[in-house]
Amino acid sequence: MADALSMFVLAAALLGFSGEETPAPLRREVLIIFSRHGIRVPYAPPGGIAEYSKAPAAGWFPNASDWGAEGEAHLTEHGATVIRRMGAYHRQLLVDSGFLPSDGSKVAIYADDDPTGRDVKTASAFFDGLLPGVTVSIQHTASYVQPLFNQGQLNSTICPGPTEAQVQGTLAVAVAVAVALALALALALALALALALILTPDPDPDR
Repeated sequence: MADALSMFVLAAALLGFSGEETPAPLRREVLIIFSRHGIRVPYAPPGGIAEYSKAPAAGWFPNASDWGAEGEAHLTEHGATVIRRMGAYHRQLLVDSGFLPSDGSKVAIYADDDPTGRDVKTASAFFDGLLPGVTVSIQHTASYVQPLFNQGQLNSTICPGPTEAQVQGTLAVAVAVAVALALALALALALALALALILTPDPDPDR
């Protein structure tokens, strides 16, 4: 949906074992952080609030300025403050501990480029807290959120459902991957069985 999970990436990698017979202690190499945007101004669903409220004229969505924001669905001042504090908390965990350099040289950041800019602003606020005074580059694209399958009854120009081609294309890739994995597993089992038969001694060699 248009208000789907927004995320920015601090860095990417895996934790693993060494190739030694006795595994070495786990060591954090790189870290991935995913986050939704900060607190935003609420907004009415497509088609209005009447379908969901017994008091549609109650004014549930006041002026954005009342929230300290630039517009409907935008990141609020309070939301940015909370995200900065979250960044400061992670500074204690990552920078002060020596895991992450304080100059911003070891970070990669991505944010969804939504129409309000709240995701990019969220990423910016986080790094204001994590690396204060350091200029970081936030990668973002204009493609915004990919179509989702669980649209329910909501299918508007603001939040359109996927086309049949998109659904079939996505499912086709998923099916192909599943088939490939199944074939690989079947081959591995067949090889293991064949190896077991070869290595199993004959209980009656004189027969």
